[in-house]
Amino acid sequence: MIRPLVRSAVPLVGAALFATVALALSAPLAAQAPAGGPANSAPRLRLSSDGRSYVVLGGQLRERVEGWRGFDFGVPDTAPHDDVFALTRVRLSADLHLGGTVRLYAEAKSAFATNRRLVGGKRASDVDDPDLHQGYLELSGRPLRRGGSTASRIGRQELALGRERLVSALDWSNVRRSFDGISVTRTRGPRTVTAFLVRPVLQQKYRFNRWDDHATFFGAYSTFEGPARESRMDVYWLGLTRDAATFNGTAGAEQRQTVGVRLTGGAGRRGDYDVETAYQFGRLGGEPISAWMVASQFGRRFGTGTAAPRLYAGFDYASGDKASGGSVQTFNQLFPLGHAYFGYIDLVGRQNIVDASGGLQWAVRAPFAVQVDGHRFWRASGGDVLYRAGGTPVARPGTSASKDVGYELDVTLRYPANRHMLASAGYSRFFPGTWVKETGPSKPVEFAFFSLQYTM
Repeated sequence: MIRPLVRSAVPLVGAALFATVALALSAPLAAQAPAGGPANSAPRLRLSSDGRSYVVLGGQLRERVEGWRGFDFGVPDTAPHDDVFALTRVRLSADLHLGGTVRLYAEAKSAFATNRRLVGGKRASDVDDPDLHQGYLELSGRPLRRGGSTASRIGRQELALGRERLVSALDWSNVRRSFDGISVTRTRGPRTVTAFLVRPVLQQKYRFNRWDDHATFFGAYSTFEGPARESRMDVYWLGLTRDAATFNGTAGAEQRQTVGVRLTGGAGRRGDYDVETAYQFGRLGGEPISAWMVASQFGRRFGTGTAAPRLYAGFDYASGDKASGGSVQTFNQLFPLGHAYFGYIDLVGRQNIVDASGGLQWAVRAPFAVQVDGHRFWRASGGDVLYRAGGTPVARPGTSASKDVGYELDVTLRYPANRHMLASAGYSRFFPGTWVKETGPSKPVEFAFFSLQYTM
């Protein structure tokens, strides 16, 4: 697999390096830009003598080559399961600040791919013609007593809440995720509360993206920082209504509420922890919903500083249906970044799953870092199916009572050469378990990638 991947990657990487050099020569090293877009050291142009009005121009180019073998365990038999292709993403942004209270932010994007012969062809997450990714007006209230402030955004925007287990901008995807609507963030001392009312943006490969008229997402996410920011507690409520949804044989209009809490601490210390749990209730097609999830990770560093080797172990559980049809126990993962938690192959999502995981992070020679992850998967309920990272069921021609899905090994390398350039690569292999073997083709799945990203 590695040889054809390397052969295919050479011309693509050459093109990416050429574009990178061109951008590097044209981008002055200016002051750091505000968060929220691709800029991290982009040009900042002053528009007033007092410096309160200015515009920041930013951009990002990412080239990723992916290689696959045994895609989707070899289902269906008639489709290709081995392929190598490239994904390209371009982001350009303009961030206008006026007088410290008004902000206009616009970000354009373009995502495209070489021919993808795997099942499904080019996905909506792979391709998006030049389009508006973000475009919003932000009004910031004057600082209140005790250091409080308020910022309101209206328009197209990203949402990334907490560790992004349930709500994420989905940076791994070639097409990032955004929403249309309004959000209000209130900060006062160690507490931050974000309330929002939005509609998901539908990715349309060759047409202008629009919001989903049939789905509404709303809620509030509150964060409390502990002393010296060594600990943190997040409390949230998320509501989702959809005109039509289907979970394991139950279909109809969905009204689902999610309430949850997350506790984390010890970042940068010898020992760290991250624990999150959520419960869902509501109705789907007139049937009651009762679902839940828990996620956890505990780490230990062997040395001081973030470059020291870190070993960690985790456990994730997301409920599944007891039986097809009727009441719903399948957890809805909402708008997640499953890629960061259930393996790089993206065969597993946070629905009807049990995952025991562990791994090692080590800056072998800073800033070069290596990470090794292992996952052992089971279905939480034998009456429900396996769900992908995107939330869709994994199609299998047969049935099995086994809950054993299999295990995955991921090895990733990361090298931030400087504040502009990031190189990363990885190899993953999924070893099918009893459930896969008893339900149809069960080829081991292999995935490899190489990525170069330049940020102005």
